[in-house]
Amino acid sequence: MKLSELRRLKEETNEIFSNIGTEKSRQRLVYDLLNTLKTKDRNRFMWLILKNINTVITDEKIGIRVKKYSDFLAEHLMSYEMEENFEKIAYAIIMGIMSVEKKKESEGGEEVVKNE
Repeated sequence: MKLSELRRLKEETNEIFSNIGTEKSRQRLVYDLLNTLKTKDRNRFMWLILKNINTVITDEKIGIRVKKYSDFLAEHLMSYEMEENFEKIAYAIIMGIMSVEKKKESEGGEEVVKNE
């Protein structure tokens, strides 16, 4: 997998996961994903990602983007048999999730998502 594809995957993951859950839930997910990566369980890794992105599919605004993202994941995670590629893809996804930063808006107290 090319470096440009990994960067794109990290950015897309960041965008998708900025609309999912709380900071604490993303931290738990990252922990679960890292443990799954350690055991090299591709099926569980994919299941965890799909389970989490399924929560935003009902939002029409981001639903199309999530579908494209899940198609991209299916193509790359399930088709590459080389362990090296799985690890690269998995780390790009994990770093994308970790780079989502939440901060509170001082006026209304609503959570605002800030991506870096």
